[in-house]
Parts: sequence; structure tokens; C-alpha cells
Amino acid sequence: MFLFDPSVASQWETAENEVGRILERASAEVIGVKKWDERRLAYEIQHRKRACYALTRFRASGSNIGGIERDARLSEMILRLLVVQCDLSEEKLAEFGKEAAEQSAFLHNAAEEARKAAEAKAEEAAERTAERPVEPVSETTSTPVDGGEASGVGDDVTKIKAPPAEAAAEPEDQDRAPEPAASSEAAGEPDGDEKPQA
Repeated sequence: MFLFDPSVASQWETAENEVGRILERASAEVIGVKKWDERRLAYEIQHRKRACYALTRFRASGSNIGGIERDARLSEMILRLLVVQCDLSEEKLAEFGKEAAEQSAFLHNAAEEARKAAEAKAEEAAERTAERPVEPVSETTSTPVDGGEASGVGDDVTKIKAPPAEAAAEPEDQDRAPEPAASSEAAGEPDGDEKPQA
């Protein structure tokens, strides 16, 4: 029994290949790998509260079990491994192998369909983006901030020419003529040259 991180188990082919790789290194004969569902763990394992179980039946000599356990501990995908010796008849092993192969084929087909659907969705989104009309760009001019030549990054200020205004609202005070400035003589104030009269 292998426990996988749920993020890895969502890509069943990767998890199944990892089990196959570990068992192949130990010269074990894989009968079948069956995916069980994702379940909540009784306690945290490697800071995870959930795991996906993979029931695996294989034939290996007792001396190779230590290598399988070591490789499983070193794998980043596998959270935990439990190896139990069981005596099953050849018929039951063949039945398990058949069921595991059917499930594996089903999961591979489902993954392939999901991949194709994702590609079609991405292609459709790309087509919609290509069909969208491009908006015209405003006319811009670029001048240095200090009025001189540009000396480096961040010196330029972009000025955007705004469309002409239709009718600017004029303030009411603009209709009247400006009043002449009051002279110091009209106000009755003495000039700086004259002495005040007593």
C-alpha cells in the first residue's frame, strides 16, 4: 500500500510510474496497481492531512523489501509505504491484475480526455482573443521632465493629446471687462514724493 500526496495522485500516470520505477529497481514483478480514493488521514504525515491510497500487488523476494522501503522513503511523491505478505491464489492475483489494468486504462483515458478538453478550451480562448478588434492608440509625444535632453530612465514624461472639447463652459465673470487698476491719486493716498499735509 502506497500513500501519495493528493496533488501527485491527481496525475495518476505519474504516481503509477513512480511505483513501477521503485518496484523495478528491486526486481519485483508488478501484478497490478489499483488507485483508491483520497482520504483524510488519522494523523498528519509529512504535514499533510489527506492522502491518496494505491493498493499494489507484486512478487518480490524478502531480501528486496528493504530496498523498496528505502526507495519509497526517498521519493518525494510517496508519503508512506506499508508492505504486507499475503498468500493469495493465482486466480485471485490474476483477477486483481485484470481489475487494476481496467482501472488504469480508464484513468489514462480520462486523463487524455481532460487534456484534450483543456487544449480545446485554450485554443478557443486564443481564437476569441485574435478576433477581438484592436482599439486605436492615442497619439502621444514624449518630452524630458527637465526640458533638456533626456539623460536616462525615468526622464521622459508622456503627454497624451486629448480630443477637442465640444463646448467649454465659460464662467459668468468673463463677460465683464476687466476693471482698471486704481491709481494711488484716485484713492487719496499720498505719493512717495509728496509730504503729508498737516
